[in-house]
Amino acid sequence: MCGICGIINFKGESISQNLIQQMNNTLIHRGPDDEGYYFSQRLGSSGQRIGDRPSVALAHRRLSIIDLDTGHQPMSNEDGTVWIVFNGEIYNFIELREKLIKKGHQFRTKSDTEVIIHAYEEYGTDCLKYLNGMFAFAIWDNKRQVFFLARDRLGIKPLYYYFDRKQLVFGSEIKAILKALPYFPRIDVQGLWDYLFFRYIPAPLTIFEGIKKLLPGHFMKISNNSFKISQYWDLPHEKDSMMMDQICECKLIKQFQLLFDNSVHRRLMSDVPLGVLLSGGLDSTAVVASLSRNTTENLKTFSVAFKEEGPDYDETHYARVVSKHFKTDHYEIKIGFKEFLDALPKYVWYMDEPMSDPASIPLYYVSQLASEHVKVVLSGEGGDELLAGYKYYLVYKGYNRARLVSSLPHCVRKILDLLNREFLKSSRIYRYLRIAEQGLNTYLLHTYTYNVFSEDAKKDLCPNFYQVLSSNRISDYYIKQVLDFDIIDQMLYRDIKVWLPDDLLLKADKMTMANSLELRVPFLDHELAEFTAKLPVSMKVRWDQHSKNYCTKYILRKYLQGKVPQIILERPKRGFPVPLKKWFSKQLKPVYNDILLSSEFLSDGIFNKKFIKNILSGQDSNAFNQAWALLIFAIWKTVFKKETYAL
Repeated sequence: MCGICGIINFKGESISQNLIQQMNNTLIHRGPDDEGYYFSQRLGSSGQRIGDRPSVALAHRRLSIIDLDTGHQPMSNEDGTVWIVFNGEIYNFIELREKLIKKGHQFRTKSDTEVIIHAYEEYGTDCLKYLNGMFAFAIWDNKRQVFFLARDRLGIKPLYYYFDRKQLVFGSEIKAILKALPYFPRIDVQGLWDYLFFRYIPAPLTIFEGIKKLLPGHFMKISNNSFKISQYWDLPHEKDSMMMDQICECKLIKQFQLLFDNSVHRRLMSDVPLGVLLSGGLDSTAVVASLSRNTTENLKTFSVAFKEEGPDYDETHYARVVSKHFKTDHYEIKIGFKEFLDALPKYVWYMDEPMSDPASIPLYYVSQLASEHVKVVLSGEGGDELLAGYKYYLVYKGYNRARLVSSLPHCVRKILDLLNREFLKSSRIYRYLRIAEQGLNTYLLHTYTYNVFSEDAKKDLCPNFYQVLSSNRISDYYIKQVLDFDIIDQMLYRDIKVWLPDDLLLKADKMTMANSLELRVPFLDHELAEFTAKLPVSMKVRWDQHSKNYCTKYILRKYLQGKVPQIILERPKRGFPVPLKKWFSKQLKPVYNDILLSSEFLSDGIFNKKFIKNILSGQDSNAFNQAWALLIFAIWKTVFKKETYAL
């Protein structure tokens, strides 16, 4: 696990070694163990450039996990014509290495990095099809004059870039790119507009104008002055006909178990100690259960909770149950309001751009705890998105009922509406009628997304900007790819393409790497993801006759039956509980007032002061989320524009 950055200058101008070193130094937390550099420019004795080739500089910060002695980067092939900087892990590199040796390739190290180089030599950009892992890498092919930049299939590792006619600058984090720009970029107003809706900024945009994220499952190729981004992987768009033809349920469960256990086993690959971030939820418990069967070593587990806020914000009881059952060495940390508040500037700095997911702060602290004992942790990220773990997936019941309502004649719906308003007063009937009124597809496209500020609220908040902006629902685009899917599969596909990489995985990467800790996510092995995408919806969500309720993550629960404590299987699904609403009108109130109503925050004319005052009055049920999103943006402006927290 590492940090990478670099520059390709198309005019062949000399790239300052001091500049590249400054860029690399911003990533020291991602790789404190080693650093390395490569420069390709060819200069004559008097410093003039020779030839018309572009200049390339690559830099790397290393967190040593595998091949501790010979894994130094940047790394090249035998004759020094192909160079790579790589962040991540390739879990099938040993098998791939053997195949490449049989094809005549010679290796000098035992690292997965060198396997990528030779796979590129053998297969070109198609090498991506052979890699199982999490990765972001840049390859400079000096002989062919090709620059190749790629990101893993599901977006586990981040990769940013800035491109203009003169140069391409890339990095694992935005702060490295900022060092290479001659000016501080303006706020991307469309990115801000999207942030106010989603609470994060969906790719390819960032908060900075001109700086973009490379999409998951995509690569960039630059050659002969041409610049092209291509997609090399996607979730399957069609169901497996054998699965849909009522293949035996027990066979599907056994296949899931095999894929999941194989994924966990692959992620044991390490030359340093590893552990698990254990929430006591179903997904992290599944990881611990599988690990316990795959290793004889005493496993270390780590949990976090809020102190002094009551049992609603402390789930460590469940983590202890799991730890006791599997006999792990368990460590806990509890944080309070002061620790939460103190971490905000650091959190914003490490995140690079505003993201108002409050669960990021406890993740920072538990990562800090884990880093004192291990260098690698596994976690349960991705289980909910693959297997429909969130409660909002269950509202498809309402969607199906709304579909029946929408089939009624308009005049009948009007009568139903009148009866409901006057006598029935049913929120469900009201919702079904509204869905029918909007149209089913419109309803689907604009529902079930984390809505901080509605479109109307954003217009009131930013009255000077909304005329030139669009709703820009990248999630709409993904839903439209799978409109013939079952509604739950449509929602899962969208969340895997947007919510997962641009919120959950991004914060997981940034908060763990802030503490020089490598995170591995077994649920997001691409073979397992492809299998679950093809599963019938009934293997993800199913009516439970015993509890008279819908059972989420059905196949995972069946796989874990008898393997984990029953209390874990029966506990209700909860996101990580953060007492944000509880703090809103008490401890956070003076913080909000001091920052959000300050002349400094309002000086650029983006936000409407009167509307912010209305938010802080707390009359709207979503006010605490809205105030939190604005607070994070305000801290981001201070941290990055003034660079007062450059670590």
